[in-house]
Amino acid sequence: METIRRVFLDWSQPVLVSAVDWIRSTLAVGDRIDLSGWIVVLPGARARRRFLQILASKTQDRGKTLQTGKTSAEGQNGILVIPGLTITIGQLPEHLYDSERPLAGELECRMAWAAALEEIGVPQQRELFPELSLDQEAGRLEVARMLQLLHRQLGADAMSFRSVAREIESIGNFAPGSRWQILAEIQAAYYRLLDRHQLWDRQAARNVAARRSGFCRTDRKILLVGTADLNLMVKRMLSQVSSQVTSLVAAPADCAEGFDEFGSLVAAWWRERRIAIDDERIRIVDRPLDQAFAVRHFLAGLPRGMATDEITVCAP
Repeated sequence: METIRRVFLDWSQPVLVSAVDWIRSTLAVGDRIDLSGWIVVLPGARARRRFLQILASKTQDRGKTLQTGKTSAEGQNGILVIPGLTITIGQLPEHLYDSERPLAGELECRMAWAAALEEIGVPQQRELFPELSLDQEAGRLEVARMLQLLHRQLGADAMSFRSVAREIESIGNFAPGSRWQILAEIQAAYYRLLDRHQLWDRQAARNVAARRSGFCRTDRKILLVGTADLNLMVKRMLSQVSSQVTSLVAAPADCAEGFDEFGSLVAAWWRERRIAIDDERIRIVDRPLDQAFAVRHFLAGLPRGMATDEITVCAP
């Protein structure tokens, strides 16, 4: 199987700027940049918007057509940008497979979870949520929302409630195991309810596509931009189209061992890496509120005119 192409960008400037520079230097042919055969994948919606702004700015393109993906625009300096598909990592899976059934919407899933919760009966409800009242529909819908979120989080790493229950059982006599068995029963009921209405859960559809060899395909090339924390499900899908994937990694080439074949972080490598920060650049405070004041004080001392996209505030 072919491997994903990794391109390491210098981190002396923001990765989105470096990504646009790479596109201009690599994909431009004369005064033309043709992205129509590409899917550009960004970590989130804000990164997507900023990428399009930078691309428009650096090509002097009018920019408004870049977001539609339907037309092209000729810039003031004669550069022609033919847009492709620019999406977030959360939107990528549905561009790699064809669903065998209609996908259930957000509200349909929420109602199915609530109905599945009601189906298991009061004794198991009380064992699972001893301090919550599920007599009222509002309470069941709130619990359904929590179950829906947990279902998605586990599904992103190709796990189900039943697989978690099995893991706990393998450890030994561990009390939460029975609760996960109940959750597995609720999940099974949820799937039955959707199946009864000829609908498919989005996360389940993705995981089926990720497991089936050759099921994922696309007629476009895929450009991953700074996607350093891909989940297992997306990695399995991308591995089926690896020959069409290029990952732009926000680090220099001497950090290559710190990233896997998809351009995602290898945590163990970074744990051992020494970060050279001078002691005089460290501020020690007591509380989170004091941290906020320290950040405000630091920002107030920065040069006037510095743009917000030149500043990153990180919280672990």
